[in-house]
Amino acid sequence: MARSLGSNKEISKLPCPEKGQRLVWDSDVPGFGVRITAAGARSFIFNYRVRGTGRERRYTIGSVADWKVTAAREEAKRLRKVVDLGGDPIGEIEDERRKADEEKRRSKTVGQLIDRFEEEHLPSLRPATQKFYKLALKNHLRPALGKKRINDVDRSDVEKIFRKLTDLGQKHQANQCVTLTGVLFRYAGKWGWHTGENPTQDFEKNRLSGRERYLLPDESRRLSQAIEGLEDKQAAAILKVLLLTGARIGETCRMRWEQIDFHRATWIKPASVTKQKRDHRLPLTAPVLAVLSKIKEEQSPVSEWVFPGRSKEGYRNDIRSAWATALKAAEIDQLRIHDLRHSFASTLVGSGYSLPVIGALLGHASTATTQRYAHLADDPLREAMTRATHLIEATAKNEPAEVIQPDFGRKA
Repeated sequence: MARSLGSNKEISKLPCPEKGQRLVWDSDVPGFGVRITAAGARSFIFNYRVRGTGRERRYTIGSVADWKVTAAREEAKRLRKVVDLGGDPIGEIEDERRKADEEKRRSKTVGQLIDRFEEEHLPSLRPATQKFYKLALKNHLRPALGKKRINDVDRSDVEKIFRKLTDLGQKHQANQCVTLTGVLFRYAGKWGWHTGENPTQDFEKNRLSGRERYLLPDESRRLSQAIEGLEDKQAAAILKVLLLTGARIGETCRMRWEQIDFHRATWIKPASVTKQKRDHRLPLTAPVLAVLSKIKEEQSPVSEWVFPGRSKEGYRNDIRSAWATALKAAEIDQLRIHDLRHSFASTLVGSGYSLPVIGALLGHASTATTQRYAHLADDPLREAMTRATHLIEATAKNEPAEVIQPDFGRKA
């Protein structure tokens, strides 16, 4: 039952409920009252229904300890007028809070975006990607954009970074910084920190000429001999596995014994180490199994890693010195370790294997990646054309010609 609320002193004497809360309504202003909790807390409130929706809402004016009843009643009268005119006092407060939260999110800087990206997303990436991203963020993106508000960054800011690196001859780095900036802004949008278009959208990057070096047959022979002669036998084993499998250096160095099935002659590379971020099952040949079997027999102390090392992770992660020694002994210039992978692919293509088969062996996620080796198939085709030409010319001259037997064993 409504009653005229007396003084604050009288309100303070109102009994508390045994549990929950008790509401005492004022008879003078509809919706105005006092809320009393079982713990003794007392607050002035205003109850109303939103016009149009009929939704009932309760607005807390303030504590009885902070408000005089007369002032609280006047505030309730003001709120009643707002409601009668179609307003929603609580809704307005919520809108203001929402706007404040949105403004707070929009005021985030690129530096704060980088901090969160490094903390939440970077650890899930491959070690090599983590290393590159950290350097690019530290050396290029943070210095150039770190203090800018995310929503203030536009295409021209990205172009400045891109042009600076391009002019220094670091075209690949320039492209990668654009890609990384795009990734950052995709996460900014996902987290509600950025609205509008990604500043890297439809960005025209540098065109890079592919650098693919393939071992010639004589180079391959000399390199194999040089690897066998290395004093660093562990590095020699790693290089031999790379040479005979076409695997990536990171995958090979992080090889664990649990990934090798000697019975089925397979190497299951887990998604955590593969570039395509999915498990890759690779058949192993007898020479590779022989290398691994010898290591397993001689390894002391026994390790979870096939190639244990002094890195903080526990595996061997640097064979540059041994690689330089092998190249010098083999008298080979301008060859990267990754070029062993290209050479492995070129051997498969030259042997007539299809691109899907080669892609499966190399662990490519897309056939487009394997397509880069398609031109290498020209060599066996040229050989076939040459033989056909000789046969036709010999027939025209009425000369005996070599009979070419078809090789049905060759893979299509």
